[in-house]
Amino acid sequence: MTAGLRGGAQDGWTGVVVRFGDILPPYPDASTIKPPRIPAPPLLQGDTEDQLAVTLLRAYKATALVYYGRYRGKHHSRLRTRDLQAEVRALRALRSSSVFYCGKEVRPHIWCKVAFTTWKLYGPRRFRTTTPPIAWVFHKDRYEKLEWLYVDADEQARGTRVALTRTHIYLIRRYERLKVELIAASRLLGVKLRQGHVENVVDEVLPRRVYRKLVARAREESEQRQMVINDAYEQGDFLWA
Repeated sequence: MTAGLRGGAQDGWTGVVVRFGDILPPYPDASTIKPPRIPAPPLLQGDTEDQLAVTLLRAYKATALVYYGRYRGKHHSRLRTRDLQAEVRALRALRSSSVFYCGKEVRPHIWCKVAFTTWKLYGPRRFRTTTPPIAWVFHKDRYEKLEWLYVDADEQARGTRVALTRTHIYLIRRYERLKVELIAASRLLGVKLRQGHVENVVDEVLPRRVYRKLVARAREESEQRQMVINDAYEQGDFLWA
């Protein structure tokens, strides 16, 4: 089995795994630590115009909080809970456009993301640092102009998105260092690389006790983060920046 390892196709990590895989800790990928996953953004859905309008308004607010740290601009009506009249006016303005965007099967959070990005780049210069008017974001004419950008952003948002925890990332980096050290040893010693050499490197770079501790901590953090993500998703928060 070891013949031709030095300088051959298995001169490196593959050769180390083939020869000593049974004594190496498993790579900390998704099969070892299930990473938190961010669900695909919800479609615009509702049974009435009012329900659709409320959904659009909530998506607008959630996106504005991420992109601007607030959901109002100095140049248009404030959208605060205490300003109920502004809320009513916004919902009234959104009723007809909400049906239009529902027919287009739009995901409101992603549409707001595209509209906000466009506003920051091409909106009136003195207003670019404030949230765009909600009527501008959901105007029916806006769809034809931004559809091509939305389609691309929507496809990206619906792809698999994970949110690795700090411990998981740290463990991956430690494991990558282990790989570098073992590859170097393999290329230096070739067929003379023995189990004792590998065990010494593992004990120095990523001891089994430390590995198990990090895996347990990463799993716990991942479970907690997944619960936070699920709660935020149910509340309508923006998760697809």
